[in-house]
Parts: sequence; C-alpha cells; structure tokens
Amino acid sequence: MEGMSEVERVWGVSLPSGLASLVIDARDACWLASGEMVRLPFPAFTLQQMVDAKLVAGDWEIADGLVPIMGDFHDLVCLDYRRAAEPVVILLDDDRNETALFDSFDEFFSALCVAPERTDGPIKKIVEKDSWLDF
Repeated sequence: MEGMSEVERVWGVSLPSGLASLVIDARDACWLASGEMVRLPFPAFTLQQMVDAKLVAGDWEIADGLVPIMGDFHDLVCLDYRRAAEPVVILLDDDRNETALFDSFDEFFSALCVAPERTDGPIKKIVEKDSWLDF
C-alpha cells in the first residue's frame, strides 16, 4: 500500500504487512489469551493520521519507539518497537500507562472482534444548550 511506505519513512520503522488491513477494519475490541475482552480506543488511524501523529508525538507524550495505530487521542493502541524490530502491541491510556496486549501484530489482528453494544445504562450525550463546548 502506497501510504505505508510514507508511515515507515516518517517513523523510521518497518510496519507489519497486515497493518494495511487494520486501516479499513471496524473491529473495536480484542480477545486476550486469558479470555478477557478488551474494548479498544477506536477507530483505527488512517495511514495519513499515522504520519500526522509523528508531528504531535511529543505533545501526546508518546515515547520514542511507539507508533500509534488506533485510538481516540486519549487512549492509543501502539506498535512498540523499543525492544525489537518486530513490534509488540500495547495499550497506552490517557495517563500514559502501558498495558501489554500482544507479542506481535499478527496475534493482535487475529484477536480483533466487534464489541457487543453496551447495556450498562442509558446513553449519555452532550446537550448543546447545557454544554460549555462551543458548537
């Protein structure tokens, strides 16, 4: 995929070949080996967003060697190249705590699934007239 070479150039890494499939994927959770389902920060970044993320990596407090591939700009799923040329997959939360998810991108990709709809109460939304946000 054409954009992958640009992401590799900007971040200085060799990306997993399956990453191109993640870009068009709509799965928002994964099954861990323990049987636990983890909801992932969604959506997957486009290749251009991966390139652009390099420009704000310092502002986002993303450590060198981490390449964000999906998230909501608070929590991120990252490829972690800090220890090897083949990345592991980690979850980086809003406080920048790291949680190891998978030993390889292929393991991560094969564990992806669609999370069931949340049924833990009413849906909360921002009400324009009650919000301090400037709509």
